[in-house]
Order: sequence, then C-alpha cells, then structure tokens
Amino acid sequence: MLADINFSAAEKAKEMIASKHPNAKTLVVKADVGKESDVKGLVDQAVKEFGRLDIMVKNLMYCL
Repeated sequence: MLADINFSAAEKAKEMIASKHPNAKTLVVKADVGKESDVKGLVDQAVKEFGRLDIMVKNLMYCL
C-alpha cells in the first residue's frame, strides 16, 4: 500500500514497483499522513485489503 497526498507521485511509485515485481499487489491511496483520521483510515484499508498490517513506515522524501 502506497499513500501520498500527491496521488500521481504514488501512482508513479506503483509503476516502478510493478516493473521490478510484476506479481506484487500494490494499492495506491491518497492520504495526508499528518492527519490522524487519514492514518487510521489507511490502517483499516490495509487490513481490509491484505488481511493484516505487518509494518508501517512514514518516509518523507523532499526533492529540491
């Protein structure tokens, strides 16, 4: 599951994953991880889609 406030950026990341791991199931969601309600929604959606949540990583990457 990829979550980003910039949905098109997350879609590009999904495409990169698919090119290297064609059998990987990847779900893209628009979310603001600065909002608790969005994060709770992400967890709920991950559990619903994948059956569980093993790990969650908040990765902030800024491009200049």
